[in-house]
Amino acid sequence: MAQYFIFPSFSKLETDITADVLIVAEGISGITSAYLLAKQGVKATLIEAGEILNRTTGQTTAKITAHHGLIYDQLITDNGEEKARL
Repeated sequence: MAQYFIFPSFSKLETDITADVLIVAEGISGITSAYLLAKQGVKATLIEAGEILNRTTGQTTAKITAHHGLIYDQLITDNGEEKARL
């Protein structure tokens, strides 16, 4: 049987809050950062305009990937280090 997760929904923030760190947007980078900061005792607040965990992070400015080294290696191999740096 498939297992389904029900993610919490949150009401609009209507009061002032205090935090050590504010993280804007709930993509994988934001959620991971908030989690790791909270584990260290930092009061991190994560805000999002829409629903959390409801879409892919394709429109983000921050990415966490493991393939950059492969891409850069191929650029260097094909074009030389100087052109790859450009």
